[in-house]
This record gives sequence, C-alpha cells and structure tokens, in this order.
Amino acid sequence: MNMKTENWQFQDVRFVEVNGEWYAILKDICDALGLRVAKVSERMAPDMIIRVSVPQETSNVPSKYLRSKGDNINRQMLAVSEEGIYEA
Repeated sequence: MNMKTENWQFQDVRFVEVNGEWYAILKDICDALGLRVAKVSERMAPDMIIRVSVPQETSNVPSKYLRSKGDNINRQMLAVSEEGIYEA
C-alpha cells in the first residue's frame, strides 16, 4: 500500500492509495478541522468511507506490545475519498 503525508492547516494528513485512488485518513482530516471522527463518519454516505490498515510507528509503542524489536503494527482506520474530504 502506498502512503503519503501532506500538511493542511498546520496538521499532517495521511493519505493511502487503494485501487489507484487516494483516500485521506479521517482522523487526520477531523483533527485539522477540529471535528470528532464519530460524528463525521455517522453522517457520511457509505460510498465515501472505507476501512484501511495503516502502519503505526512503533517508536512510541511500549515494548510489551511488540513481538520483537522493529515490529510493524498495523491499525485499522477510516479513510475518506476526495468527495468525503469536502463532506467533512
């Protein structure tokens, strides 16, 4: 999976590529806009939002949660299409 990060409103927003289309991580969009993820996701049309697996940096993760040093942890997050960004 391809990922990129862009800076919007002094906030980093992660994007993931799914089947050739870029989706923004909803939490990052909500953080930039001062909104709550749960409230925004409730009012979005199902075709604007998907669940994706996003690698989490392990530098801040306690070692008891890692199987071995350098483990990658994937986290399930909501992502929105370009239309979903505007809807948020």
